[in-house]
Amino acid sequence: MNTGESFRQKYGAFEAKVRMRAAPSVFHAFWMRSEKAVPHIDIFRFSGKNKKKIEINNYWQENGDPGNLRNNTDSIGGMDFSKGFFIFRLEWYPDRLVWKINNTTIKEEDRGVPGEPMYIMFSSGVEGDANGSGLPASFDIDWVRCYRLVEESELAAQ
Repeated sequence: MNTGESFRQKYGAFEAKVRMRAAPSVFHAFWMRSEKAVPHIDIFRFSGKNKKKIEINNYWQENGDPGNLRNNTDSIGGMDFSKGFFIFRLEWYPDRLVWKINNTTIKEEDRGVPGEPMYIMFSSGVEGDANGSGLPASFDIDWVRCYRLVEESELAAQ
């Protein structure tokens, strides 16, 4: 599911309240991208192989060079992400990205901050052989919210 045809935004906050049922061969993700494969931001990527860990990723081209792909990936653990709802949030500023879970900051990044509008996506997929791997899996989305960043120049004009 994506908003590519209906909603794109540059800067602001993007959040969703989700619940995921783990299955070893299935992943779930909440992510953002632009017209091309990069920039690409994973607000989270959850693999059923390890229900107590998520990945957060940021992919970009250094100096706009397609041959110079960069990424920054972190694994966040300590919670069983297959138990109950969690609120995942990305705050996107002109100079940094901030990831949060249940309103707690888990990462800040100032490299590879996108400068173009992006759209949001929710996806699930099979990572390997699905036979005998604890299926079915589920990815429940209770709500999605997006907030626009109001720039100082807009406030001064009001």
